[in-house]
Order: sequence, then structure tokens, then C-alpha cells
Amino acid sequence: AGYPHFRKDKVLFQSQDLAPAQRDELLRQLSDSNKVSAVILLAHGSPDPEAAQETHELRDALSALRPDWRFDVAFLNHEPKLDHAVESLMTMGCTHIRILPLLVFKGKHLREDIPALVSTLRSRLPKLQLELQPHLSQLPGFREILLRTLENS
Repeated sequence: AGYPHFRKDKVLFQSQDLAPAQRDELLRQLSDSNKVSAVILLAHGSPDPEAAQETHELRDALSALRPDWRFDVAFLNHEPKLDHAVESLMTMGCTHIRILPLLVFKGKHLREDIPALVSTLRSRLPKLQLELQPHLSQLPGFREILLRTLENS
């Protein structure tokens, strides 16, 4: 007997219902359509619990705005670390993960530490697509947000 294939808790077909080529093509299409967009908010980290709390609140707010994406938090100098967040998202089926550094300017962490961490993860997990996003001051609209904030204060 064939085994069932699921998508969002619904049986789509039994494997014995299809020829091998049809089954492989359908599984490829299901895999593509089930890809989950994932983002890791990578912050510096602080021993102050309020700093971590703000990062988690940002994650929660972004998750509410984009419930179709998966968001996680990682810290450079505290737990959870980047590799833990990547592994957590992989267990949810994420194969493409964007890493958004929550750092403003390009210091040592952005020049050396983060690229080294991402390179190590890419070596360990070659089938996973990791995409390092620009840091905050390089994001479109960043300067305009600063000006609007100053103009409205």
C-alpha cells in the first residue's frame, strides 16, 4: 500500500495512485508551494532582559503583520544564538531563511562576525538557502524615518 502525502493536515493523494514520474513531479510542486518564508531578527543581545523583550515584541509584531512568514530571534552575544534559530526554523520546514541584522552601522559584527557565522552555517547546511539582508542604515527609507521622527518631535 502507498503512503499518504499531506499538505496543511489534508491528505492530497496516496502514493500508489500515481506513476513514479507523476508522483515525483507532484512532490516537487508540493515542496515548492509549501516553502515557508522565514526571517531571523539578529540582534546584538544584552544582559538586560528588557532589550531581549523588545526584540521579541518586534518579532511578534512582524508575525502579526505577516502571518504567512515565520520569524525568529537570535542574538550575537546571548541566547538564542543564530545556529539555534536556524535549526528551529528548519524544523518548521523552512528552506530559505533571511537574516536581518538589527544593527545600525557596519562595525566588526557586520564586517566579520556575522558573515563568518553565516558561512559556517552554509557549510554545515548546504541545502539551506541563507540570505544575509542589509543592516538597518542601509535599508530603504531608513533616513526618511529618522527625518520624520525628528520633524514630528
